Amino acid sequence: MRDLLPERFCAELAVTFGEEAIKLLGSYDQPAFAGLRYNTCKLTTEEIGKKAEGRKQVPWAKAGYYQAEEEAPGKTLDFYKGLIYIQEPSAMTPAEFLDVQPGDHVLDLCAAPGGKSTRLAEKLQGKGVLYANDISASRAAALLRNLERFGAGNLFVTAESPEKLATCFPEAFDKILVDAPCSGEGMFRKDPSLIRSWEEKGPDTYAPLQKNILNTALSMLKPGGYLLYSTCTFSPKEDEEVVADALCNNEDVEEVLLSEHPLFYEGMLPCAHGIKLLPSRIHGEGHFLALLKKKERTSQGVGGETPLDRDETAKLSKTSFERNSTALLDDAISGKRDSAAYLLREKDLLENGRKRGNADRYGSESASRKKPNRPGSAASAGKTPATQTPLAAWQEFASLLRIGIPAENLYEKDGHLYLLPAGCEVSRSLRYLRTGLHLGDLKKNRFEPSQALAMWLKKGDFDQEVELSEEEAFRYLRGETIELPAEDFGDLRGEVRDLPVENPGDLRGETRDLPGDLRREARDLQEASRDPGQEAGAQRMVFSARKMPNKGWCLVLQDGQPLGFAIVQDGRLKNKLDPGWRVL
Repeated sequence: MRDLLPERFCAELAVTFGEEAIKLLGSYDQPAFAGLRYNTCKLTTEEIGKKAEGRKQVPWAKAGYYQAEEEAPGKTLDFYKGLIYIQEPSAMTPAEFLDVQPGDHVLDLCAAPGGKSTRLAEKLQGKGVLYANDISASRAAALLRNLERFGAGNLFVTAESPEKLATCFPEAFDKILVDAPCSGEGMFRKDPSLIRSWEEKGPDTYAPLQKNILNTALSMLKPGGYLLYSTCTFSPKEDEEVVADALCNNEDVEEVLLSEHPLFYEGMLPCAHGIKLLPSRIHGEGHFLALLKKKERTSQGVGGETPLDRDETAKLSKTSFERNSTALLDDAISGKRDSAAYLLREKDLLENGRKRGNADRYGSESASRKKPNRPGSAASAGKTPATQTPLAAWQEFASLLRIGIPAENLYEKDGHLYLLPAGCEVSRSLRYLRTGLHLGDLKKNRFEPSQALAMWLKKGDFDQEVELSEEEAFRYLRGETIELPAEDFGDLRGEVRDLPVENPGDLRGETRDLPGDLRREARDLQEASRDPGQEAGAQRMVFSARKMPNKGWCLVLQDGQPLGFAIVQDGRLKNKLDPGWRVL
């Protein structure tokens, strides 16, 4: 493959890396590395160990493992159950090196197709909120599917430009990940077609866009917050120079040395700003990482200066927008981007916002008395909360859930019901693909649960569950109706067994895992069958619970992991898997 590399690319590597360039060029004749990452929210460490038996672990990823290129994990039940994400080993580093904690407000700015977002969602452990964004709506749709398959619920998925998000969320996020679009030099070995793209649009094309994205992202970072910038390319123009530009234009931002990070691996190469992962040094295709921190503001401000008030901050934000939008406007006019009209409209709003009633949004005196918007906050709320809408059908379905769904966090729009992250609402000004966890749809007098809800639930969270074999699971995923054996149905049965007096007890152990109605029935049967003359604990009722309800909604499981919903009817499992999730 080395013969396919452009001469200009080889020359630039020689200038950048010196003698290392010889080894780096030689690595292009070696096979590419492939990997997968296990879902730590659905699998325990022990379960991951069993599934990964025989695989080599990726040194810098908690649940990342190498896989052979000929494997096809994307066609396995583990993939459809959201237990694995297929991801190149080097690409696992950005989300690992960003120290996301449960409860954080996190932004993944260039998130599609979702490998890094799914890992960030795992780190949040269902607390806080993840904003996953991609400017392309089609790419954001793929991002959403991957997040929902992984069981993420505390999220917002948007398809917006960085500038649009920045107007809504100034200094709002604790952690931000910017895996910027780039020339893809680290992907040549995996996808040789990218070589032609590099010849047409190399580092000189991407660097201005990357600088704009990074500077804009920093305006959304809270004081004390961290931003990780990454690319899958080796060019200093797209890597070190972009970071240097951000440090120059943002005096309140400093770099954090990743060479001192606990996950730093001996094959990673420190550079002027950040670190590089080179395929000549590690088992991966390559990546660049740089970690930035926005300095805390004290009573004296950053660096001892007087802290900026809201109006001054707004003026600086306006200047930053005008500076960063220049390159994008040039690209749009030349046909490289299709957002010229949008950018011009936003610039006009910035200049005339006070006259149009947008003073609070763009930094008026009244806004100076308000706190910055939190991600998903009620700065400009959307539809009426669902708690004000008749939801009898949802409440009937929710009675089957063994976990609580806070009514105050429900949000309904056009018949779709969502569970918003705690404390968050929906902004009218953003283009959402998902607002929180999609619970399902309200249709006249019935509620139909969503596939996202099924993937979010865990075994034991639903009153009525059914386990399928591997063969039945694939049939279910193809949308088929499943005929179940007659012995899987029937009434609750009980038998009296004589137990030694030294083993006293009641039905707690035998009925603990039964649905509420069956537990009540079991207790009634026990009381009816108990011999009053017998010593307490001398006998007890043992029940064999039916595997399936006779009718109604059930959660379909395979090996204890949800696949979707179904309705039990006349001894059949009526498939309710969303057609868009079916396996062809």
